[in-house]
This record gives sequence, C-alpha cells and structure tokens, in this order.
Amino acid sequence: HRDGYSRADSASDADLILLNTCSIRDKADHKMFSDLGRLSLLKKENPNLKIGVCGCVAQRMGAEIVRRAPFVDLVFGTQNIAKLPELLGQMQDRGKGVVDIEPVPFDWDADTPVIRQSKIKAFVTVSVGCNKNCSFCIVPITRGREVSKPKDVILKETRVLADEGFKEVTLLGQNVNSYGWDLAKKSTFPDLLRNVAAMYG
Repeated sequence: HRDGYSRADSASDADLILLNTCSIRDKADHKMFSDLGRLSLLKKENPNLKIGVCGCVAQRMGAEIVRRAPFVDLVFGTQNIAKLPELLGQMQDRGKGVVDIEPVPFDWDADTPVIRQSKIKAFVTVSVGCNKNCSFCIVPITRGREVSKPKDVILKETRVLADEGFKEVTLLGQNVNSYGWDLAKKSTFPDLLRNVAAMYG
C-alpha cells in the first residue's frame, strides 16, 4: 500500500486490525463484541497493536463501541472510508480512540487505492445507500440516502479494468435498479449496462 501498510499473514502478526461489521445479520452487536474480546487478547500480547471497527455497526453505535471496549483505537462509519489514512494519523497522534461517523459528501473522483484479489473478476460500485424504508432493513439508517456515482466515472473505471484484462465486472449498489435518478445528467441502469457491455463487445 502506498501509505506503507502491507497485508499480514495472520491476526497475530498484524500491527493494525480493522473489523468490518454488518448490521443485516441478527445479533450483529453481540458478534462484534465477541470478536473484539478475542482481539483484545492479541493486544495484551502486542501493546502496539491498533484495533479499528468500521462498517454498519460502527456507523450505528459510534463512540458507544469505545465506551464498551476502551482498547479500540478507531471507529469510522460507512461513508468515511476514504478518510482512513487521515484517521490512522489521528489515531497515532492522539493515543486514544478516534471516532468519525459523520456523513460526508461522496467524492467519486478521490484517488482511493484499490487492491483486487482476482485478476479475472472485479467489482465496481455504482451507487450507495437506499431510499426505501423496508421494515426488515437497516441500510437506509447506516448507509444513508441513495447516491449514484456519475456514469462517466464508472465507465472510466470499467475501461481501466477491460484494458487490464478483467473478464468479469460486477456493478454494486444497494438498489441498482434505481441507478441514476439523482444525477444531474440523467441515466438509467439499463443504459449503464449497455455502455459497460460495449467495452467488452
């Protein structure tokens, strides 16, 4: 990674562990604190280990996580991942838990590093959030209102993937069918599919 981080072979070898959480499953909070309890044992063995919590549970609980698990060094929400390098710096400087769950406008042009596990399949985010309010789903609360990524940004990303030889691209969003409703330059998901498919024609 350009900021000097590299993947550790195991949790016991790591200097930084980020626990990515999801609220969709039942008892997500309980599972998270159970996982944190196991990670706290590693921190006793390695006092330099930093532990962070991100994702939907982090967005919903915020500083409550640090209150209940004081050994946690960083909590950040679903919209704050692009700020991770800055937050890691704050964590090192303060020497205590850093919490950032404040929603921020999406900067689709931000230069966010991407490490892909496959040389064949890739994922491209086309939208985040959801405007539905289903009784069984917490996504609108943890991920916010629906925001579409501009089509030209998506096509630029997809062109790079096609040029690099990726054979399969999956377009991601909580509700891709309503893609483009909020863009100044209107677009639809079928339009986007046709444009992406044309690159692989």
